[in-house]
Amino acid sequence: MQKSIVLFFSLLAVFFIPGRSVAQEKAKVEITTAQQKGNTVEFTLTSAKKFIVGGNVYVLHVGDKTFSHYKQSMHSLSFLIPSGDFNNLSDGANVYLTYGNENEPERSLEAMSKPGQGPCWSLGKFNAQILTK
Repeated sequence: MQKSIVLFFSLLAVFFIPGRSVAQEKAKVEITTAQQKGNTVEFTLTSAKKFIVGGNVYVLHVGDKTFSHYKQSMHSLSFLIPSGDFNNLSDGANVYLTYGNENEPERSLEAMSKPGQGPCWSLGKFNAQILTK
């Protein structure tokens, strides 16, 4: 009998006490540094939340260029971009980060970066002045 009473009050609590329904927000990702290391630029992104470690890869999109070679730690990704490629990137180009190789021509990166639209982050505009040597 006591188990039935506990079950009854548990069900009442579930149905009649307003709960919070919070949509899961994407972690905020920021461009932090771009550092010259030999013939490579380490373009580093950070997040307060951990980056996913899984079967897919992160892809950095700068304008129409993509980069998927990176080093990863819990809270940072450092994309390894050849210096020549970095020097050819256009200032003001849109920068996005995707998880997985997003090949959906009908959906732009801008649309995919909207809240609730999947693993894509808009990181602002590219500025070559971030590079330190």
